[in-house]
Amino acid sequence: MASSRRSTGWIWLAVYLALLAGIAAGTVFAHNKLIVELSSPEERASWMTWRAEADKQADTHSPVPRVSEPPMLEMLRDHFPLILAFTLLIPGVLLGFLMLALRGVIQQSAEPRSSTDCADFTDEKKDLKSEISDHKSEISDS
Repeated sequence: MASSRRSTGWIWLAVYLALLAGIAAGTVFAHNKLIVELSSPEERASWMTWRAEADKQADTHSPVPRVSEPPMLEMLRDHFPLILAFTLLIPGVLLGFLMLALRGVIQQSAEPRSSTDCADFTDEKKDLKSEISDHKSEISDS
């Protein structure tokens, strides 16, 4: 019984790590695709046009960014390790909790009841029946 629990433990761990690897791969894929898209000359021209238009419409206290590239590109390029860490941390904790709960439910439902558990219930049932009959006889005597 203990060896089967250990082998299923490795399976659960492998599934958990495979799901996290899939999340990481998807994040890296999206990162690379967005970097290429946001680095295009058209996107830079669009950003410069927006920034110039915002400067015209803004008053002196407006928070118009002064950078020459889109802020999303800067964030993805400079802070990607942090983005990846949180992209793995939050789903990892939630997924880990759900997998542990599911594993516990499956293991609990798969464990057979021992015959002593059933015998205990039978003995308790007999004891309750005798107590009920004792109370009935006391009531009828009164």
